[in-house]
Amino acid sequence: MLEKLTKVGAKGHDFEYLRGILESPPMNCFPPDDVAKLLGRVSTWSTELRYEVGDLKFEEADRFIKGVRRVRDWAERS
Repeated sequence: MLEKLTKVGAKGHDFEYLRGILESPPMNCFPPDDVAKLLGRVSTWSTELRYEVGDLKFEEADRFIKGVRRVRDWAERS
């Protein structure tokens, strides 16, 4: 498991890759539909966006942050 998370480079930031790990044995942890949908939304933001400077529509950033919080809250409960 450690290698799947730490030895994969940028793939370790890919939410779909990480979701695949969650859903595979031995984890067998399937996010509920609403969380799965949010994972799809937040995965559209690349890691490069952390380093880009520029304007972003407030509504888009707000949806992203709220989605991340809901995913985080689910992960903490699970």
